[in-house]
Amino acid sequence: MRYACVVALVALLGVTGSAVADPELVYLGYDDMGDGTYRHNYELANPPEGDVQVVIYDIDWVWVDWQYGWIEVETPSGWYYEEGPTSRFVTDSAGATVGWDALPGFSIRAATPVVGVWDIEYTDLVHDPIFCGSTSFPLPEPASGLLLLIAAGLLRRR
Repeated sequence: MRYACVVALVALLGVTGSAVADPELVYLGYDDMGDGTYRHNYELANPPEGDVQVVIYDIDWVWVDWQYGWIEVETPSGWYYEEGPTSRFVTDSAGATVGWDALPGFSIRAATPVVGVWDIEYTDLVHDPIFCGSTSFPLPEPASGLLLLIAAGLLRRR
Protein backbone atom coordinates (compact mmCIF):
# COMPACT_ATOMS: atom_id res chain seq x y z
CA MET A 1 0.00 0.00 0.00
CA ARG A 2 2.74 2.44 0.94
CA TYR A 3 4.53 1.66 -2.37
CA ALA A 4 1.37 2.47 -4.38
CA CYS A 5 0.97 5.81 -2.59
CA VAL A 6 4.56 6.77 -3.33
CA VAL A 7 4.17 5.81 -7.00
CA ALA A 8 0.89 7.77 -7.26
CA LEU A 9 2.45 10.81 -5.60
CA VAL A 10 5.48 10.72 -7.90
CA ALA A 11 3.21 10.34 -10.96
CA LEU A 12 1.03 13.25 -9.83
CA LEU A 13 4.06 15.47 -9.21
CA GLY A 14 5.46 14.50 -12.59
CA VAL A 15 2.24 15.52 -14.34
CA THR A 16 1.70 18.78 -12.46
CA GLY A 17 5.39 19.66 -12.27
CA SER A 18 5.75 19.66 -16.05
CA ALA A 19 2.49 21.44 -16.76
CA VAL A 20 4.07 24.85 -17.33
CA ALA A 21 7.16 25.94 -19.24
CA ASP A 22 9.29 28.74 -17.79
CA PRO A 23 8.83 32.20 -19.30
CA GLU A 24 11.92 33.88 -20.72
CA LEU A 25 12.94 37.42 -21.73
CA VAL A 26 15.03 36.50 -24.76
CA TYR A 27 17.91 38.78 -25.81
CA LEU A 28 17.87 39.02 -29.62
CA GLY A 29 21.04 41.07 -30.09
CA TYR A 30 21.52 44.73 -30.92
CA ASP A 31 21.20 47.14 -33.85
CA ASP A 32 23.90 49.77 -34.39
CA MET A 33 21.91 53.01 -34.70
CA GLY A 34 24.83 54.79 -36.44
CA ASP A 35 24.97 57.62 -33.92
CA GLY A 36 27.10 55.93 -31.28
CA THR A 37 24.11 54.20 -29.70
CA TYR A 38 22.84 50.63 -29.88
CA ARG A 39 19.28 49.29 -29.63
CA HIS A 40 19.23 46.02 -27.68
CA ASN A 41 16.18 43.94 -28.63
CA TYR A 42 14.15 41.47 -26.56
CA GLU A 43 11.05 39.33 -26.78
CA LEU A 44 8.99 37.68 -24.08
CA ALA A 45 8.61 33.94 -24.62
CA ASN A 46 5.96 32.33 -22.45
CA PRO A 47 5.08 29.03 -24.13
CA PRO A 48 2.07 27.13 -22.81
CA GLU A 49 2.46 23.50 -21.93
CA GLY A 50 -0.80 21.79 -22.82
CA ASP A 51 -3.66 24.05 -21.75
CA VAL A 52 -1.72 25.74 -18.94
CA GLN A 53 0.19 29.00 -19.24
CA VAL A 54 1.73 31.23 -16.61
CA VAL A 55 0.14 34.69 -16.43
CA ILE A 56 2.92 37.29 -16.08
CA TYR A 57 2.24 40.82 -14.86
CA ASP A 58 5.79 42.14 -14.42
CA ILE A 59 9.37 41.35 -15.33
CA ASP A 60 11.47 42.70 -12.42
CA TRP A 61 15.16 43.24 -11.72
CA VAL A 62 17.06 45.12 -9.03
CA TRP A 63 17.85 48.65 -10.22
CA VAL A 64 21.58 49.31 -10.50
CA ASP A 65 23.80 52.28 -11.37
CA TRP A 66 24.60 51.08 -14.87
CA GLN A 67 21.03 51.82 -15.92
CA TYR A 68 22.05 55.49 -15.97
CA GLY A 69 23.67 54.67 -19.33
CA TRP A 70 20.32 53.63 -20.80
CA ILE A 71 19.10 56.35 -23.14
CA GLU A 72 15.65 55.03 -24.01
CA VAL A 73 13.52 52.01 -23.12
CA GLU A 74 10.70 50.89 -25.42
CA THR A 75 7.97 48.37 -24.69
CA PRO A 76 5.24 46.73 -26.75
CA SER A 77 1.66 47.98 -26.63
CA GLY A 78 0.10 47.36 -23.22
CA TRP A 79 3.46 47.42 -21.38
CA TYR A 80 5.59 50.20 -19.86
CA TYR A 81 8.96 50.59 -18.14
CA GLU A 82 9.08 51.53 -14.46
CA GLU A 83 12.38 52.59 -12.87
CA GLY A 84 12.99 52.43 -9.13
CA PRO A 85 14.56 50.27 -6.45
CA THR A 86 13.11 47.41 -8.44
CA SER A 87 12.94 48.25 -12.14
CA ARG A 88 10.40 46.41 -14.22
CA PHE A 89 8.53 45.96 -17.43
CA VAL A 90 4.87 46.16 -16.39
CA THR A 91 1.61 45.32 -18.14
CA ASP A 92 -1.18 47.90 -18.13
CA SER A 93 -3.83 45.67 -16.62
CA ALA A 94 -4.17 42.09 -17.83
CA GLY A 95 -1.37 39.61 -17.40
CA ALA A 96 0.69 38.44 -20.37
CA THR A 97 -0.20 35.13 -21.90
CA VAL A 98 1.56 35.36 -25.23
CA GLY A 99 0.71 31.84 -26.43
CA TRP A 100 3.02 29.98 -28.75
CA ASP A 101 4.27 33.16 -30.40
CA ALA A 102 6.75 35.31 -28.49
CA LEU A 103 5.93 38.96 -27.72
CA PRO A 104 8.52 41.22 -29.42
CA GLY A 105 8.93 44.96 -28.94
CA PHE A 106 11.04 45.32 -25.80
CA SER A 107 14.20 47.34 -26.47
CA ILE A 108 16.82 49.33 -24.60
CA ARG A 109 18.90 51.99 -26.39
CA ALA A 110 22.31 52.49 -24.78
CA ALA A 111 25.70 53.95 -25.66
CA THR A 112 27.34 50.52 -25.62
CA PRO A 113 27.05 47.21 -27.46
CA VAL A 114 28.44 45.40 -24.37
CA VAL A 115 25.97 43.23 -22.45
CA GLY A 116 26.14 41.26 -19.22
CA VAL A 117 23.86 38.64 -17.71
CA TRP A 118 21.46 39.86 -15.03
CA ASP A 119 18.94 38.00 -12.86
CA ILE A 120 15.27 38.79 -13.40
CA GLU A 121 11.95 37.65 -11.89
CA TYR A 122 8.56 37.12 -13.46
CA THR A 123 5.85 38.18 -11.03
CA ASP A 124 2.13 37.89 -10.47
CA LEU A 125 -0.47 40.62 -9.93
CA VAL A 126 0.84 41.53 -6.45
CA HIS A 127 4.53 41.47 -7.53
CA ASP A 128 5.28 38.08 -5.94
CA PRO A 129 7.87 36.12 -7.96
CA ILE A 130 6.51 33.07 -9.76
CA PHE A 131 9.59 32.28 -11.89
CA CYS A 132 13.22 33.41 -11.88
CA GLY A 133 15.60 33.62 -14.81
CA SER A 134 18.24 35.81 -16.38
CA THR A 135 18.79 37.88 -19.49
CA SER A 136 21.45 40.14 -21.01
CA PHE A 137 21.30 43.90 -20.39
CA PRO A 138 23.55 46.68 -21.79
CA LEU A 139 26.41 47.51 -19.42
CA PRO A 140 29.02 50.27 -19.41
CA GLU A 141 32.03 49.30 -21.49
CA PRO A 142 34.74 47.54 -19.48
CA ALA A 143 37.35 50.16 -20.45
CA SER A 144 35.23 52.95 -18.97
CA GLY A 145 34.73 51.01 -15.75
CA LEU A 146 38.45 50.27 -15.55
CA LEU A 147 39.31 53.95 -15.96
CA LEU A 148 36.90 54.84 -13.15
CA LEU A 149 38.51 52.26 -10.86
CA ILE A 150 41.99 53.59 -11.64
CA ALA A 151 40.88 57.19 -11.03
CA ALA A 152 39.25 56.21 -7.73
CA GLY A 153 42.47 54.44 -6.66
CA LEU A 154 44.60 57.47 -7.52
CA LEU A 155 42.29 59.84 -5.63
CA ARG A 156 42.34 57.56 -2.61
CA ARG A 157 46.16 57.69 -2.49
CA ARG A 158 46.17 61.50 -2.21
